Amino acid sequence: MCDQYIEVMSVEYKLPETGFATVGRHFGYLSYSGHPLELGFGYSDSLRKSSVLRLWTFILFCVNLIVFVPGLQAESADVVPSVSDSYSSSYFYFPSFGSYVEVMGGSDLDPQSSKTFLVGTVVSLNQSPDVGVRHVFMSKYQAQKKPHPGWVIGVKRYSTSMRPEVYWRGSDGSGGWYSFDKLEFIPGHWYSLFVISKPGDYLSLWGGEVFDRSGQGHSDIRFLGGYKLNGVVCPATDVPLFIGPRNVGAKDFGGAVSDLIVANLSTFPNKPSEIQEFLANSLRAGIIQTAPLDELDLLIFSTPLDRSPRNKTLKLRGDAKWQSAG
Repeated sequence: MCDQYIEVMSVEYKLPETGFATVGRHFGYLSYSGHPLELGFGYSDSLRKSSVLRLWTFILFCVNLIVFVPGLQAESADVVPSVSDSYSSSYFYFPSFGSYVEVMGGSDLDPQSSKTFLVGTVVSLNQSPDVGVRHVFMSKYQAQKKPHPGWVIGVKRYSTSMRPEVYWRGSDGSGGWYSFDKLEFIPGHWYSLFVISKPGDYLSLWGGEVFDRSGQGHSDIRFLGGYKLNGVVCPATDVPLFIGPRNVGAKDFGGAVSDLIVANLSTFPNKPSEIQEFLANSLRAGIIQTAPLDELDLLIFSTPLDRSPRNKTLKLRGDAKWQSAG
């Protein structure tokens, strides 16, 4: 269960815009004009005697920061997944805020009370969000009508971790945001996420980093946590599904989405090992072999088209692009 998390270490990467770096006398912190940065570096001498020493200290600090803080370089600029280092050679790419894909549909992309609801996707971030900021990968909820029923998949950065989150709210206002076990979400890397829900019973999340960049769908899928949904009304809205950062100017997701599956399944495995195998086989075209075709409500991979029997219309908005090696 993931009802509570304990933050055990705080790591801050941001620096003030002015001032000189100084190395403090106390082990375990590096200060920048007196602002502590808990990066785990330890020094014993104080170098504050001249502007030259201060300048060299600042240079050494920058070198240490680049060498010892993994992923910091990637967070400083947008990272476009390349064909050689991507989950697949085809994906939706969202280079800026206000670029998204609109999937035309209604309640048929919502969970059905008598079936197991599955949403599966593979995503890659341009850069990590700031601490306390949530990036939304996709959303289907009533933004203009309270209590804002619907469902959303995203990731939020806490002081010591990145955690995938799911918004799950009924028309009566029950439910809300649910946080799950941490994933690194290194910019430019691909991660699979699978939301599984039995409406009125449970909500769970599976996923992990995709290691096979050939597009065959191998992923380090693991259980990321779950919640009981006692008393939570099933989300149901008639609004479209949005993929990517829909709101212009918002601090929202910029990156790529390779695959997307939405299904309401009449049967679903119960054992963890069987669920893991089912999800691993569901990536790419595999879902066609693992689930009845008529239970697929949305299936996107390899081309910017819905391959499910619903044949839903997809509209690219803003700067959203379909990237393909072909």
